[in-house]
Amino acid sequence: MNLNNLTGAERRAFFRINDTVIVDFSQESGTEQPAMPAGDQQQRAQLNTIQTALGHLIEKINHQDREIGRALRLMDEKLNLLTQRLEAKMAPADMSKAREVNLSAGGMSVIDSQEYPAKTSLRVNLQLLPSMVTIYLQAKVISCKTISEQKEEPAYLLRMAFTEMTEEDRNTLVRHTLSRQAEILRTQKSSV
Repeated sequence: MNLNNLTGAERRAFFRINDTVIVDFSQESGTEQPAMPAGDQQQRAQLNTIQTALGHLIEKINHQDREIGRALRLMDEKLNLLTQRLEAKMAPADMSKAREVNLSAGGMSVIDSQEYPAKTSLRVNLQLLPSMVTIYLQAKVISCKTISEQKEEPAYLLRMAFTEMTEEDRNTLVRHTLSRQAEILRTQKSSV
């Protein structure tokens, strides 16, 4: 399963990483919203509003006293980690849906057994590992190339661009890819 052979044009706009995530996607009509439960949407919107306001306040405090600002940022990170752990316990991961993907905040490539025509709209539920943060989004198929024509196990390289997602989810993906990239670089450095 090699997702490394993407051209420079395919890597524009956001950093890309090879990663393992839990992903579930299905074809949609193109006008539907991602399948996030209504209560979750409202709670996420409230949390995003609070997070934005808190970020501004912490930044303001940081200008006055760096140590207090740093302490507040660390407390915020700690709360975020606890929230992620709680979410993971409430919605355990279905590791049977874990897949190797080439991921960025703008889209992903994944090998799948089903062929999708270009421009097909997909509903995507993406669960990041190990944080277990779930992102609900819509994507459009850019291309779907046959990589194995065996009738028992056909395989297609499915490339999709994320078309509908919240700014917070996009920021979460950016942070995830940067964090994973830093982790990969640390691992490479320590093995040298």
